[in-house]
Amino acid sequence: MATRNIVPRANEEGNIGTSLKNWLKGWFKDLFVSGNLTDGSNDVTIANLAAIAADDGYAESEGQSNTTSGSYQQKTRLSFTPAYTGDYLLMWSAEITGDSLVSSTLVRLQQDDTTDLAEVRHEPKDSSDWYAVSGIKKVSLTASQAYTFDLDYATTGNTGSIRRARVAIRKIGT
Repeated sequence: MATRNIVPRANEEGNIGTSLKNWLKGWFKDLFVSGNLTDGSNDVTIANLAAIAADDGYAESEGQSNTTSGSYQQKTRLSFTPAYTGDYLLMWSAEITGDSLVSSTLVRLQQDDTTDLAEVRHEPKDSSDWYAVSGIKKVSLTASQAYTFDLDYATTGNTGSIRRARVAIRKIGT
């Protein structure tokens, strides 16, 4: 014999448990929610959860770029407008090299063309080797405000090169 359904007498009536008498645990195959999910102090809709899960961005530039300039050149740019105010994890990586053992290749991550978030200076030990550089930084962003994150490069001497440059951002926390 099949298990009977527990149903209210009318639509949107009744509860399972109370604020003083909670069920210890529950296991469900599917859960259908038409309103908010709450823990008693925080509410969220299923649409909010889906938006948070999709609140990320990515940009890359795979090809090799070279410079002889001491001024930073843009390699790749991530344009991002967050759906929610809060903390985001900004991740970046690239491969760099230089053709001189007495000069350095520089890489920086910059927000909105004004704020340096990270900078790496690397002097090659062998001008034929590529070196992986990367970083992770937590940033606090405001919903619906447009931001840009650039991965830039320069050199202190002869030729500095960069390739496989990537910038990614992902919402963390709630």
